[in-house]
Amino acid sequence: MLKRTVLIGFVAAVSAFAVACGGDDDDGGGSPATNAPDGGGEARAVEVSAKDFALSPTTIDVTPGEKIAVTLTNTGNAEHSFTIDDGVADIDVEGGKTGSDTLTAPDKSVEFYCKYHPTEMRGTINVTGDAPSSSSSSGGGAGY
Repeated sequence: MLKRTVLIGFVAAVSAFAVACGGDDDDGGGSPATNAPDGGGEARAVEVSAKDFALSPTTIDVTPGEKIAVTLTNTGNAEHSFTIDDGVADIDVEGGKTGSDTLTAPDKSVEFYCKYHPTEMRGTINVTGDAPSSSSSSGGGAGY
């Protein structure tokens, strides 16, 4: 069963992951990663695919505080995830399924990976530029 963990904030594209090891599909419900700033603005759509021990794209360029709607599509058979440490992101997707969440970009670059295949399936959220000057201090969640 496809599980989705709501993550408010950031991220765009990873390269495909691989076979084997998929754990159970219990992602623990809602992650503490709901640290999106209050306020409007559409999130930028970011498509990430996972297949055979690879995520694509492996680099996602964002600006600090940017809202990103990440969709993880698993075109393989094994379970994969789009995970960022400290509860920032954890989208679990079984083979042949899709999951998504919305995130807010952190202040510095961070790594993402598949928690089932962490050495093979990795990428970077590349944070460039300045945070929006009118942006509020996003008061919660992960400390970047």
